[in-house]
Amino acid sequence: MKRTVVDLFCGCGGFSRGFLEEGFDIVLGIDIDVKASKSFSENFPKAVIL
Repeated sequence: MKRTVVDLFCGCGGFSRGFLEEGFDIVLGIDIDVKASKSFSENFPKAVIL
């Protein structure tokens, strides 16, 4: 079973990238910055972004 990650204040997803490289599933990113959220969405297309 894979572990899942929720990234709060995700920015472009650098924190999530480290987890992804270690085999985690990135399921959710949350950020108030629209540009950062768009970048996160492009980097992790399977994750939900809020």
